Amino acid sequence: MMKTITKLTVISLFTMYLVSSCKKGAEEQNNTSSPPSNTVSSHTVKPIAIELSQLYCKDLQPGDIMLKCVDETNSFNKKIKWTQKIAKYNNYRIIHAGIMKNSEIIIEAAGTGLSERSILEKNAHVGYIVYRANNAEMAKGVAATAELFHAIHMQHNSIQYNKKGLFPSVIFKSGKPKSPEEMDKVYEKIIAGKNNPMFCSQFVVYVYQWVSTQMGIPAKEIFNINDKRVPPAKLAEILQGNKSFTEVGYLIGNEH
Repeated sequence: MMKTITKLTVISLFTMYLVSSCKKGAEEQNNTSSPPSNTVSSHTVKPIAIELSQLYCKDLQPGDIMLKCVDETNSFNKKIKWTQKIAKYNNYRIIHAGIMKNSEIIIEAAGTGLSERSILEKNAHVGYIVYRANNAEMAKGVAATAELFHAIHMQHNSIQYNKKGLFPSVIFKSGKPKSPEEMDKVYEKIIAGKNNPMFCSQFVVYVYQWVSTQMGIPAKEIFNINDKRVPPAKLAEILQGNKSFTEVGYLIGNEH
């Protein structure tokens, strides 16, 4: 049975989420002398009363965006966390993102390139915040496109992990979305089996922008930024208050 939590602010939900999925990081945050910040990057965000639920795999849908909290046992995760913290992202503990293929399998740009993994097995010990596209057809198209890209990657190794692009994206925070023609060129390159490296949140943003343009919806109405300029913490920032998405709930570590 789904547990419902009412009238939580984004900040209080995030604190509870960290306690359950990133205990070490949460203790570090709670031991600081300054009060919790309600800012995201350099922009002030007013806490909003919302209703969010603890989710389980059975509640997830194709196209859901999964924001993963830092795994303190993973050295690369910690590097991303501290880089984002230095860049003053309030959501610096969000260090990874992916797209759900179905209620169990996530498609994500990771160290081995574009991968499909079960969240009941890989990373079952960490928590996720879940965002869902309000346009159900778009979400289905995104899941299908992500699945197609993965199938091509398995044959041609066409979407390797863009490690070199991840850390600059934390620093260079602006940039217009690609034009439809530019996005088509990326799509055609991938379909042809040519390598087009992407990091996790870049992959999420690009796929949503490309699918939206195929539906006649300008990319800027979904994510008004270049996909290369969106580290995980930035994606979390953009999704907060984004009219195209709804924050539907969260998964607690070891309770997927």
